[in-house]
Amino acid sequence: MRAADTPAPGEGRREKATLQDVADLAGVSRSAASFALTDRGRVSQATRERVRRAAAELGYRPNRAARNLRTRRSGIVGLCLPPESTTRTYYMDVAFGAVDAAKEAGLLVAVIAGSGALNSPADFDGLIVFDPQRDDPVIRQAAEAGIPVVTGERPLSDSEAIRGVVHGDHRASFPVLLDHLAACGARRPALIAPVESTDWAISARAAYRQWCREAGVEPSIRETSFPGSSEEVHAAAIGLVADPGIDAIVSMTDGTVLEVLAAAAASDRVPGEDLLLAGAADSPVLVHTDPHITSLDLHPREFGAQCLRLLVRVIEEPPAETIVETSTVTLRVRASSAGRAQSAAESDRMDV
Repeated sequence: MRAADTPAPGEGRREKATLQDVADLAGVSRSAASFALTDRGRVSQATRERVRRAAAELGYRPNRAARNLRTRRSGIVGLCLPPESTTRTYYMDVAFGAVDAAKEAGLLVAVIAGSGALNSPADFDGLIVFDPQRDDPVIRQAAEAGIPVVTGERPLSDSEAIRGVVHGDHRASFPVLLDHLAACGARRPALIAPVESTDWAISARAAYRQWCREAGVEPSIRETSFPGSSEEVHAAAIGLVADPGIDAIVSMTDGTVLEVLAAAAASDRVPGEDLLLAGAADSPVLVHTDPHITSLDLHPREFGAQCLRLLVRVIEEPPAETIVETSTVTLRVRASSAGRAQSAAESDRMDV
C-alpha cells in the first residue's frame, strides 16, 4: 500500500504531447494538424492558428528524428548569405528570423556566409539564398544535387532548383520613399546605390530612374560595391553634399546613411532642413541619431521567417510551379526628411 500523498507510477509526470493530442485539442483531424504545423495542404489560416495555439498549450514538439528517418531527410537547411554580410544588421536579423522559424518547424540551420561553393550540398534538405547573384554558384550546386531553393529577393538567373521566391517588390515600394521626399520639398534627390548585382539594387535603381523621368529630374546616382563599404559611401556623400542643387540623398545599404549624415555635418548643410536624408534599409541605430533618419523598413526578421516557412512548404509538398510571395515594406518617416517635429515619434506611411 502506498501513502495517500505518494503518486502512483506515472502520476505527477506529464506525458509528452503527441500530434493526435494537438489535433484533439484543436478539434481537427490528425492530418489537418500536421498540415497546419508544417504550412502545407489546404488548411485555412484560422485552423493553422488554432492548431498552433493548441501545440503551444500542450508543449508539443515534433519528433524530428522519427520524421527524418521516415522521409529520409537530414532535418538541416542552409541559409546562404552574401559576402561581407555578417557585418550588416539587416542580414543578421534575416538569419535570426529564419532560425526562429526553423526551430518552430523542428529543423536545424547551417548559416553559410559568402558566395563560395558548398562542400556537401546533399547534406541539406533545402537552401535559402538571400540576395542571390547572377549565376549564383550555390543555386547551381543545388540544381545539380536536386535540392530545392527559396530565394530571399528575386533571382537574376533561372534555375530548376528555385521552387520559391520571397521579395519586397522594390519597384513598387521605392517610389513611395521618393514621393515622400518630394512632398517634403525635395526637387532633386540623389541615390547612393551598390552595383546592380542583386535584384534589390536593380529594382531600386530602375524605380529611381523611372521616378526621375516622370518628375522631369536628372538622375544622380553614385555607385558603390555590394554591399558597399562605409568609406565608399562617405566619399560619394561628400561630393553630393557639396552640390547645392542636391536637396535629398537616399543611401541604400544597411546603415550607410550614417556616412551621409556625417558628411552633411561636416559641411554647411542642415539635415532635415536644406538636405533631406533617408535610408533604403532601416536599422535600430537610425532612431539614435540627430536627427532621426527616415528609412524603408524591410522587416528583416519577418522576411527571414517567411523565407524559411516557404522553404518548409516546398520541401514537404514540392510545387509544380515556383511559388512567389511578397514581403512587407514600411516607410518610417522621421525628422531627417520631415522636420524636427517628427524626431520624437515615427510614422508608418506605406505597407506593401
